[in-house]
Amino acid sequence: MSNFIIAVGHTASGNVGCGVVDRLDESNCVREIGALVAEYLKEKGYGVNLLRIDESNSYNCEDCYIRANQANEIANTTDVELYVEIHINAGGGSGPEVWCDLFLSEKLRLIS
Repeated sequence: MSNFIIAVGHTASGNVGCGVVDRLDESNCVREIGALVAEYLKEKGYGVNLLRIDESNSYNCEDCYIRANQANEIANTTDVELYVEIHINAGGGSGPEVWCDLFLSEKLRLIS
């Protein structure tokens, strides 16, 4: 069985780094999307690890390193096939962004 790490961007609503103020609660949006993605993958029989940052004290991204360390620990102890981070930027731009590692297998690049 393949395993996936699904990480949601932004800290919990109301904390530093939760998203664009007075426009869109990016934190709640990515948590809803992440939960739907995790549920879908579980229904298809995949293993899922859902990661999120609930509290933040600054914009220096210390909490991002904590999440990265959690993801590394999971990846080193289970057979993780893909790490996906869901992030919303309501401050500008349009359409989706997809970043993928050049060293991914052809199958995973197509999924991306």
